[in-house]
Amino acid sequence: MIKIRDWEGMKYPDEYLVRAFYKEKLFNSNRARCLELGCSSGINLTLFAEYGYDTLGVDISSENIKMAERNFVLLKEKGCVDSVCDFLKEPMKEFFIREKTSFDAILFPSSLYYQRHDDVLFCLNKASSLLSAGGFFFFHMRNIDDYRYLKTQTRYDDISVKIDFDNTGEKGCNMSFYSPITFAEMVKKIFKCPNPIVLKSNFENLQNGEIIKNSDFIIWGFRG
Repeated sequence: MIKIRDWEGMKYPDEYLVRAFYKEKLFNSNRARCLELGCSSGINLTLFAEYGYDTLGVDISSENIKMAERNFVLLKEKGCVDSVCDFLKEPMKEFFIREKTSFDAILFPSSLYYQRHDDVLFCLNKASSLLSAGGFFFFHMRNIDDYRYLKTQTRYDDISVKIDFDNTGEKGCNMSFYSPITFAEMVKKIFKCPNPIVLKSNFENLQNGEIIKNSDFIIWGFRG
């Protein structure tokens, strides 16, 4: 076991992903393959790796990839994981353009909403094509009543905006916002999943000394 203080970068996983993992009994894997888009420090992949999944983390940040690689070296040295764990620096859309390998789980924890709407649709369709039948998908998305959507004035359309303020440290980022119903309908159609789990998450978060209202939703299920 490694100490939390030795883990670089983000130290806590997406709590809804952890819940989904156990509620859906994803620990019953047989050398399955898991892909995470926007892997950051690799913290979300540790759970899958410790249960024997081969994992691939993709992130646009070189710093994040280096941290994730170092973190997983520690995990292997401590005997926490013995599966294949790789990390790749690449933009999400470019990864999907070239990737042909299939996966048994594909994760988008707080990453897909940094794409504009057209690219969200592209990535959803590509992810569905790479996900094995019966494979697990997970999305953590931004709701349309989130602080960022209500505050920003720079809009591409009714869904996608360019953050134009500093409060959250996301100035200049593209971001797409959906209602849970709208996004769930997209997922149902693209992933051929008639009844995905849909959960809402509303909470206050302290960012740069200011309390920000976050409004998210979580969708998970299995590809038909």
